[in-house]
Amino acid sequence: MKHNLLSLLLLISVCSSAQEIEVKESARHSFYLIGGVFSDITGNERPGFSSALGYQIYFPNRFVFGVEVLTDQTVYKHNKSSYSNEESWARYSGVSGRINLGYHLVKRKHFDFSLIVVPHFNHGRFITRKSTEEEEGYKTSSKNFFYLAVPLIAQRFELYYKINPTHALGLNVDINLDVESKTFSNIFKGGAFFIGRLMLSYRVIIPGS
Repeated sequence: MKHNLLSLLLLISVCSSAQEIEVKESARHSFYLIGGVFSDITGNERPGFSSALGYQIYFPNRFVFGVEVLTDQTVYKHNKSSYSNEESWARYSGVSGRINLGYHLVKRKHFDFSLIVVPHFNHGRFITRKSTEEEEGYKTSSKNFFYLAVPLIAQRFELYYKINPTHALGLNVDINLDVESKTFSNIFKGGAFFIGRLMLSYRVIIPGS
């Protein structure tokens, strides 16, 4: 009798556990900070520093969506002038509004790897400072440009090492081709801004998401 009751209890336990509904994976919300270096690889020799603040959602179907604000800055660089009594320095300052549309290619316990297309706009300023022997101080002027991303060419490769389920350190590689809005219809006409970035990032998954 005891054996029959134990067998029945075991059968009920197995059947009950088999009926449990699997926990459904939910979307994960995150914030991240990025910092690193960039360079205009069209030959204009404008290496500098990049930083960004962003928000991303990782969906259970591996789709990634996010928004971010990114800045590119260079230090003043001395330019040769055709006038012997004039000194000139120039630097670049840019701000980008960006959308992340990507796919989670690798999703492991300690590693994430995503490929992301980044539609964006980029407002850039080339700032020039000049001084002459005749005048004291500097004269500062700036020239503004508005760049648009060429579709499907703006890309980001995003690799994260997960310290724990909430915190992660990452390596981001950007390859962006931006074209001045006035020449967007013909990218070979001029005004191209081909940027490469190598950046480190820190990501925090919102607890409970």
